[in-house]
Amino acid sequence: MAAIDVNPEVTERLAKSLEAEVNVFTGSATDPRVLVEAGVGRADVFAALTGSDAVNLIAALLAKNLGARRVLVRVKHSSYAEVCRSLGFHELVNHVDSSVLRIYAKLRRISLFELLEMVRKDVEVEEVSVEPSSRLKGLRLMDVRRRLKDAYPLLVLREGEALLPNEVAQLEEGDSVILLRRRHRLHFPGL
Repeated sequence: MAAIDVNPEVTERLAKSLEAEVNVFTGSATDPRVLVEAGVGRADVFAALTGSDAVNLIAALLAKNLGARRVLVRVKHSSYAEVCRSLGFHELVNHVDSSVLRIYAKLRRISLFELLEMVRKDVEVEEVSVEPSSRLKGLRLMDVRRRLKDAYPLLVLREGEALLPNEVAQLEEGDSVILLRRRHRLHFPGL
């Protein structure tokens, strides 16, 4: 596994915090030499996850041309999503919906989120953190359902574990709740 970032401070932090088998490279993901050095041509999966749609699109094209088997592209704007699809990139991560869980699901080919978005344009999957001041702290999941009338708790992330709703008595500070909710409703992250 390899990680690429243009910022040397970021790559230094990554090198210190990631496992030994992750190679970290400083350089631009739009530079073919950096991608070749990182071994992108041999990659099972390449994920372009910068904050720039243009950079992600160029990096994805280069990775595909170098031989990466699967390419995930993070996009913010719908116009870039259309361009990506027209170029054959169908594994798109929208920045609004992005979370570690979503990227993990794509890498593992779990397509629940994609399926929901394709079939039901009016729903989205969202991760909400239970902060110290959150109104969700101490609630049972059935109470979350009552309080957030348009949201259904799917999963609770606690201390690195994914728990099903029936495995959680109450929400605790530090938990993250994965919610399925209707898009047309206003919501406030970190309730």
